[in-house]
Amino acid sequence: VENAKLASDNEAVQDKVAEVHESYKPQLEEKEKQIKLMAFEHEELKKVLKLEMQKANETCRFLEEQVGKFPHPFELEIQEMKDKYAQMQAGMMKMNMENVKL
Repeated sequence: VENAKLASDNEAVQDKVAEVHESYKPQLEEKEKQIKLMAFEHEELKKVLKLEMQKANETCRFLEEQVGKFPHPFELEIQEMKDKYAQMQAGMMKMNMENVKL
């Protein structure tokens, strides 16, 4: 008798569990659809970001090449200073030679 009562209670509980599971099935299915959609959107976004990164790298390389072609901003001034220094050295050598002759 006791086992029969427990068995019927167990069946009642199992029925209630099944009802709860059935009531949540549509919600779970909807959430699974949302998760799949979000995963798909995530993958698409990763593809777009990868393309954007490639474009940015290409643009960066292009800019680096262009900047590399710029002339040195002080190249003329440096050359003029080198020429003046060479003239000064030549003048110093000439003066030294004249002093040696004296």
